[in-house]
Amino acid sequence: MKRDRELERELSSSASELESEFSGRLRQLIGTRPLLQFAKKSGISDSLIRKYLRGSLPGMDNLIALADAGGVRVGWLATGEPPMRAGEAPESLGKQGADMDALEDVAVKVLALLDQKRPDLSAKARGRIVRLVYEFYIRQEKPMDEASLNNVIELAAFR
Repeated sequence: MKRDRELERELSSSASELESEFSGRLRQLIGTRPLLQFAKKSGISDSLIRKYLRGSLPGMDNLIALADAGGVRVGWLATGEPPMRAGEAPESLGKQGADMDALEDVAVKVLALLDQKRPDLSAKARGRIVRLVYEFYIRQEKPMDEASLNNVIELAAFR
């Protein structure tokens, strides 16, 4: 019983936090534009948008309409997860956290191995393999061994 109340309180706290974060992103999206102009562009009434700004959460259809009107990704508007706009590079790219030297080392090693073992692969498949190996390196904090690298190349080639 006590555990249920604690869980309910935690969920309630998370929901109100989500609502206030959403309204903040919506404010950012509207920016300095007049609310009526944004409402017209989104196809949602200004009174409903005001309700969202006060903390209510939209349904999926309205979430999509708001994101389209603001030119942002639905995922960013809903959760705040970057990138804000489609086609933008993730925030970590080129910043602390992305080990560009390691990425270069991985790319050189993997691409050389691909030239040797699978020259027939498309550029997209090659890129996917480099990405998989780099992600492994970041998570494991060590280079992938030769046997695992060969397995990744063969598996990714068939995707």
